[in-house]
Amino acid sequence: MVDENLTKGTYESTITNLNFMTTDAAYKISEDLLTVPINVEQYGASIENIDNAKFHAYFINKMLKIESAQVEMITIYSAIGVQLYFTKKNAGAIEIPFSSISGSVYIIKGSKSGTIKVMK
Repeated sequence: MVDENLTKGTYESTITNLNFMTTDAAYKISEDLLTVPINVEQYGASIENIDNAKFHAYFINKMLKIESAQVEMITIYSAIGVQLYFTKKNAGAIEIPFSSISGSVYIIKGSKSGTIKVMK
């Protein structure tokens, strides 16, 4: 969790021994070593997708804001792969109230952008 004293900017993070699988084993991510930039825009953090810099997701005032140029379906998963939320997003931005969704780490996937982000 990034606290409010951290300066805005881009930082590098290393994830080791990543093994993510959905409960039905239909989707799996395995990486021994993954280096990703973390773009701190405000309180909270997101791990930016290396392939698609035009897809952004971040928290602001208990709202999850997701921005991309595409009309697409947004699916939000828990850290263990349980689907928590599913919605259609028009081109531009969408705000999703997060007060009723528990957890602190989320995987966010855009159906057309193909982007997966981990949020805290």
